[in-house]
Amino acid sequence: MKKLYILIAFSTFILQLNWSQQKMELDSTINHLFNQSEIKDLETILNFFNNQIARFIGQSSENEELCYLKFLEIMTTPPDTACFDVPISFEEQLEMYSQISDTTFNQIWVFHESMKKNSTVTNKRLELTFHGKYQLFLKQLGNEYKFLKNYHESLRAMRCLSASMWWNPIVHHKEYNLNDIKVRLFIAIHYLTINDQNKRREKF
Repeated sequence: MKKLYILIAFSTFILQLNWSQQKMELDSTINHLFNQSEIKDLETILNFFNNQIARFIGQSSENEELCYLKFLEIMTTPPDTACFDVPISFEEQLEMYSQISDTTFNQIWVFHESMKKNSTVTNKRLELTFHGKYQLFLKQLGNEYKFLKNYHESLRAMRCLSASMWWNPIVHHKEYNLNDIKVRLFIAIHYLTINDQNKRREKF
């Protein structure tokens, strides 16, 4: 009986992953911009983020829309706060990076040199790349959501995530469809980027 229970649970887990991946593959924007290998990596990124926020809010990751809504509501804090902590394990995030290809990583992110004030030490800082498919993804998404069009234009102008842009998904979380897998992918990458920026301590 125990073995049967484990088999059923495992089968259900696999079906959920396959369905989730299928939803991403069926999305016309994602399918047009990314190849099959990249889509698989994007699903790895999204599943990681889903599980992290579900664990944080104490909910099942099966209802993704509810998880994202509660996560964004919890993250809502006064906008004059200079920095906030993203409740994601950075050690587990680094492990997630190792599970995706360098090609996919480079379509989303790039490392820049960063130097703190009154310091001569340069550190690694993760930023969204301006030359990858993810920028094209944001541009396409901006055609559907006005706030994302502003986000993309600000990113192109600033060449980095500004402090005000950190708050963008929180301030506008009631303006978009959390059932849209593209929106959830945007939120995941946005907060994973911020979490990396906050917690990475590595020389360039």
